[in-house]
Formats: sequence, structure tokens, C-alpha cells
Amino acid sequence: MTIAFIGLGNMGLAMLQGIKNNTNYKPIYTVKTKASGERLTELLGYPPVELDEIYNADLIFLAVKPKNYPEILRDLAGRLKEQQILITMAPGFSLAQVRSYFDFDVKVLRSMPATPAQIGKSVSALSFSSSVSDEEKLLLTDLFRSFGWVHELEENLMEAFSSLCGVMPAFMMKLIEAMADRAVAWGIPRKEAYTMAAQIMEGSAGLVLETGLHPAQLKDQVTSPAGTTIEGILALEEWGAARAIQKAMEASYNKGKSMEAGPKD
Repeated sequence: MTIAFIGLGNMGLAMLQGIKNNTNYKPIYTVKTKASGERLTELLGYPPVELDEIYNADLIFLAVKPKNYPEILRDLAGRLKEQQILITMAPGFSLAQVRSYFDFDVKVLRSMPATPAQIGKSVSALSFSSSVSDEEKLLLTDLFRSFGWVHELEENLMEAFSSLCGVMPAFMMKLIEAMADRAVAWGIPRKEAYTMAAQIMEGSAGLVLETGLHPAQLKDQVTSPAGTTIEGILALEEWGAARAIQKAMEASYNKGKSMEAGPKD
């Protein structure tokens, strides 16, 4: 099965790198500039293809910036066949908005992956148009499992998911950076500080996933009376750490909602 990527930014590249080792799929891509083509050829080991080949693929990923969606969708409207499946991954473009560009009930998957796809650890949400069959849903879910965990959601929850998982890698990087900066101030070498901060974050998340215990239970296990951990937790509460995270998520959510568009005029 051929999977085509129109455009290949950071997110598209992460997904392609996750897919290319799955022998069930043949990923191809096209780019806008010669320089991008040369860079990606060196990185991926094979060159981009012409647009005609993209248009004939079984699955077509729109891996361009949201502002470029209208132009690409108008171009696809006269070329896409009913059996092909279009996969979007941009905030602000609903299933109805995408379908409004076509004069038939186009098959659309609205997806929200995350950049850890490049190491097989994305958390992706999928929402399907009514024209996608159950068999096709299984196929697409398997595809996204090539690069991480998958959750099927109602479309009205996609922006909430994006603000929980889509933006969270960047938030986590800020947290790792802050942790490392403080460790460096105490004398730990910077490289080791980044590694240690990332490792403890990964290990802590692993406890939640593997034990199934509530995060508060896991916190209590390492919070001794009159100990160092509870002092740090009280400082987190004093400085509003939990609320700061929630406010950041709210800001991302509100921005995503403001980008939503209705069906094409």
C-alpha cells in the first residue's frame, strides 16, 4: 500500500520515519523546493516523487501547514478518487471543512499525532468521516500504531486532545530545560543534567503506565513525613505549578478553537 506525503515538515517527517520500517507500507513524498528534496534524499535514502505519483497513492497525508490546506484541497478536489483516503493533521480543519471541497463523500481521517512518532512513541488521536469503513479504520489504526499509541475520539474532542498530547512534547522540553538549569546551577554538567531530567521523566511516566496506580498514590509512595519531597511539593503548590500547566493547556486549546473554520463557502 502506497502512502503519500504532501509536504514534509517536522511532524510529517517524524511520521514517515516511523512508518518506513513497516513493510506493509511504501511511503513516498513530494516537496516544494529543490533544497528540501536534496536534504530529505540524504536523510531518508530515497528522493521525492512527482505530484502525479502522489495523486495515485492509496493514502494521502496532508503534511503541510494549516494555511496551505485550502490550496492543496482545491488541487486535490479534481483528482482524488472515491477509494482513496485523505489524512489530515492540522488544527482548525474539521472533517466537514475538508469534505466541503469535494463533490463526493470523500474518505477522511482527521489525525493528531505528536513528534515522538520519530522514535515510535507518539500518542495519536484519530477521528474518521462516516465514509471510512470499519475495515479501513482497522488499517489506519494499524498504520498509526507503527509509530506509537493510538486513541479513537469523537471529533469534538480533538482540540482537547491536542492540548493534552499534541503540544505537550514542547511543554515537557521546557520542564526538562528548567530542571537541568537548576541542576547545572548546583554543579552537575549540562549534558548529564539534560539526560538525567529526561530519564527520570520517562521513568516516572512508566510507573503510571505499568502499575496502573493513580498518580497521587505513586506520589505518596515517595513522600515521607517531614522529608525533602513533601517540601518540594509544597513549593510547587505555593508557586502554582499545577495551575500554570493548566493555563498553558487552556491557551493552546483556545488558540486551536479560534483557528477552526466552517465548511467552505
